[in-house]
Amino acid sequence: MPSTSRSQQRRRQPIRSLQQRRPGPTTVTRHHAPAPDYTQDYMYVRRDLRLITILSSVLFFGMVAVSFAI
Repeated sequence: MPSTSRSQQRRRQPIRSLQQRRPGPTTVTRHHAPAPDYTQDYMYVRRDLRLITILSSVLFFGMVAVSFAI
């Protein structure tokens, strides 16, 4: 059997039909649960990020002030 490269093997794969599948009588439609409410979690994250920003700004400007004082 002659050896074929990967590109030749890809070309030989069958082409799928473009028709969409219709659900058969045994197909069950699934109902998804509603998305959870993350507003409370986002509120905590927003508060933490605000606190981190304030503390890092105070520390940065404090380091700049100390560098001029020394």
